[in-house]
Amino acid sequence: MSFKILLLSPDVDSSWPEKIRHAVPGVLVKAFSDPQDARDDIADADAAYGTVPPELLARARKLRWICAARAGLGGAWFYDALVKSDIVVTNMRGSYNEHLAAHAVAFLLAFARRFEHYLPQKRWQRGPQMIDLPAQTALIVGVGGAGAEASKLCAALGMRVLGIDPRVTEPPAGMDNLAAPDRLEERLGEADFVILTTPETPDTVGMFDARLFARMKRGAYFINIARGRCVVTQDLVAALSSGHLAGTGLDVADPEPLPDDSPLWSMSNVLITPHVAKTAGVSPLANHCSISSTRKNGSNALGWTRSFDREASAKVSVQDGGLRRQRELGQDRAVWEQMGSISGTEGERQTMEVGHTTIG
Repeated sequence: MSFKILLLSPDVDSSWPEKIRHAVPGVLVKAFSDPQDARDDIADADAAYGTVPPELLARARKLRWICAARAGLGGAWFYDALVKSDIVVTNMRGSYNEHLAAHAVAFLLAFARRFEHYLPQKRWQRGPQMIDLPAQTALIVGVGGAGAEASKLCAALGMRVLGIDPRVTEPPAGMDNLAAPDRLEERLGEADFVILTTPETPDTVGMFDARLFARMKRGAYFINIARGRCVVTQDLVAALSSGHLAGTGLDVADPEPLPDDSPLWSMSNVLITPHVAKTAGVSPLANHCSISSTRKNGSNALGWTRSFDREASAKVSVQDGGLRRQRELGQDRAVWEQMGSISGTEGERQTMEVGHTTIG
């Protein structure tokens, strides 16, 4: 039996088709920079890498597996036809942990070394003093893979590190204390730097609003490498304008792209990057994840190992990424609660239960 996979993401490396053919003998691989060009080929495709829009899914007769090109999949990624189908979706959980953590800590270091003040002034003039990081506390909200990596980096800088997560019970390396979300407001008052690494779920959309910003220590810094919709933008602007927050580092925003007339662009205490934190050329781990997932699921379809049936996909041992059934990923609150209100950590283990997601 043949197995056909379409590569629909613009980030597909030119070497991937041949690597997949080598990993899964007999597989048919086709790459498209524009998913709309795959309208004919999707009809008999068994799998797709990237995003399959509704109009493409409507033409798919055999599709059983979609490998998303991202780690975190917000509610907008899913739509009714996909949710109600039997198609299995995997994601890139764990592939970008180091990049995301490094980006968050780069923001932190930039503020600690006062780059937001010194770099724009373009003259030899001393200003604000440096921030002594060993005397500072970092709070990581959402302790998945990226949050755990950020914990190690902050601890290496001598910082006291706190964490908030609804599922993790053991603090990762470098973290002094880990608490449940019911202690978030308390912990915010202790933190000099707050790093947000949560996925987008109904519980996290608009999570950081005026109330939570008011709970933060005056003069603290807020860093978001998670999802823009987890923050109420106008409330963040207000907290910065009032001087309650000393600054913010944003790799994500709501909306994206951030409009040219957003007041955030003109604030001297704001550092912004255009959703590039996960980027570092072609990630070897992401590459490996894609190829190994294809090997596993492609060989399934070819009959070499277990097939795509309800029992096999209910709980699957995975190397990178999480396997879940779309019917369990409806946008209703009950289903999202299965996925974790702030982050998920099952994906950090070798065996992961269906219906759980995190941004790492």
